[in-house]
This record gives sequence, C-alpha cells and structure tokens, in this order.
Amino acid sequence: LEDHSVDNRGDVGSWVRKQSLHSLARIFATDSQTFQRLNERDDELAIRLLGQILCSTTEKIDRLRVAAGHMLEILLYEQRVEAADSRLCEGLEQLRRLVPAQPNDSSGDAGVDGCEFSWADPEAAFTRIVQALSVSDEQLRRPLFEGLVSTGSAEPLFAVGAVAAYAETLPETGATVAASAQPEWGVDGIVAELTRLLLTDRQTSKIINPALIVADQLIEQGALLAAAPDSWIPLYRATQRVAFKLRAPLRLSLCLKLYGSLALVSEELSRLAVGSLLAHMAHPVLRIRQTAADHLFSALCIHGVVDVGDDGDEIGRLVSETEWAQESAGVKDARAQLTALVRPRLAQDRN
Repeated sequence: LEDHSVDNRGDVGSWVRKQSLHSLARIFATDSQTFQRLNERDDELAIRLLGQILCSTTEKIDRLRVAAGHMLEILLYEQRVEAADSRLCEGLEQLRRLVPAQPNDSSGDAGVDGCEFSWADPEAAFTRIVQALSVSDEQLRRPLFEGLVSTGSAEPLFAVGAVAAYAETLPETGATVAASAQPEWGVDGIVAELTRLLLTDRQTSKIINPALIVADQLIEQGALLAAAPDSWIPLYRATQRVAFKLRAPLRLSLCLKLYGSLALVSEELSRLAVGSLLAHMAHPVLRIRQTAADHLFSALCIHGVVDVGDDGDEIGRLVSETEWAQESAGVKDARAQLTALVRPRLAQDRN
C-alpha cells in the first residue's frame, strides 16, 4: 500500500497498491471476524492498516480510490470488532459516525441522503473522507492528512478544497464549544500537522514539497485564519529549516512562496518572512535571487506588510528594476542599498 515507485512508465507502484487493496478486500470479505483476530494478535498493526486504508481513499487515481473506499467500508460495516476497550474499536466507532455508510459502487448509486455517491467522483470522495480528520487517534488522522496533502499538491481543486472547507467548520481558537460537539482536531492541529510534515528528513522525505504547496494554498484561501498566533511560528521555523543551505531550486522556490504567504498572516510573521526573503537575495543560485525579489516586492510594495515609510518608492525601484538573475557590481550595490533600507524597518517593527 505504500509502494509509490516511479519510472519512465509513470507511477508503477500504483499497480502494486491496486492489487494490494483487491487482495485485502478478498481476505476481509470472506470472514467478518478477520479484523477482530488481527487486533487480538497485533493491535498496533490493525490500527496501522486502518490508517493506511484511510490514506488510500485520498488517491488521485480514480480506480485506486474506488478500491480503497470499498475496502474501508468492508472494515467499517462488514467486520465485527467486539473488544470494547480497544483503540481499534474506538477508531471504528468514530469513523462510522464521521463517514456514514453509503453505497460505493463506482457507477454511482443513491446515498442515504438521496444523492448519488461514488468513490470515483473526486469531489464527493474528498468531501466525504475529509470528515475523518476529526478522529481522535493520531495514527488514523496522520496518514489520512498526509494522503490529502500528497494528492492536494498535484490535484488541489478537490483535496485542498475539501481540507479548506473542513477547516471552515471548525471552531475558532478559544471559542466555547459544547464538549459533545468539540472535534478532536482544530485549525491549530492542521497547522501543527503541516509543521510536522516539513520537519521530516530533508534527504529522504517525499512529503516536504507537497506540504509546502498545500500550506501555501490553504493560507491563500484563508482556511487557516482561525489558527492561534503562536501556532504559526513553528511553521515558519520549519520552513526556515527546509530552506537552510538548500540549493535545490524547486523546493527552495516553494519555501520562498510560502514565506510570501506567511508574511500576510501577522505582523510578527511579516517581519520574519521579509527578513528571510531579503536574505535569499544573496543566494548563490541566480534564479532564486529573482524569485526572492518577486515575493519581496509583493510583500512590501503590493501588500505593504512592513511599514517602510518614505522609502517605499526607492525600495520598489530597487526590487523591480534590478536584474537579480545576473551577477554584477550593480546587483551587489542594489542589494546593499535594499538591505540598508529594509533591515532597520524590521528592527523597528520588532521594537
């Protein structure tokens, strides 16, 4: 289920994932006690399996999402798990409330509300499964969110849109909500989970770029505005860690774009993000300098995230008229002038 191998033929790992889902469905469909026995033998493996199936329901490939949806409904509605005090039983009960039973025939059938539902329909599928983010067990929630992030970076319309719509239903930080209606996960949790994904190993992780993309998209859509102010600084620091001594143009460009979005969140983040963009104006990769200049111009000259007083026109001229993708004495002079104008403003904002 975790095989995402790619070669010149494309996502060849999808063949393995699809066959794995079909094999699991045949195993569990033959005996309603299979999940119960697995839980008794290895409860950690049972939880991991359920979490991985949740992740698979976010597949961007329709036929895989259909197979995963079918497998999930087998686990939820055909398997009998009776150990009332087990994590698995609690997770299944929560998921049954959050993801109510509906026909999942890929041809589409009428659901419980009279509307057609199909796991092959990405909008319907993501709208349905995103509700499971409210489950309390992080070993179920985390793989689901990671799947949404992974798919959302390539197909943002449905996956990121579903997360954004879900976030809007959550109470604001500090809001008084009845205990029975309080979700296990709030907007702060979304920001914290994005931070966690950015802090995975920079050399081996395949989720960092998707996390950078989805974090930027959610901020642009205003989906995370209800997050507590102190939840944003760890996200900024995680982005800073990803960008540290980084030369890979694609990932670093994503970091710079996220800096530009973070600059719009709060005054403190504006100062930090502008400082990071300014620092990258001296990056050894010339195209990165230009990218940093573009985001710096947007932050300072279009959105005005930092009060630059009477220096605004001069800063705008330096940022927009300098050929930052070239190495010349003129570029060095412009960078020195720009730093001399902006850095004191950032220090004033800090004070």
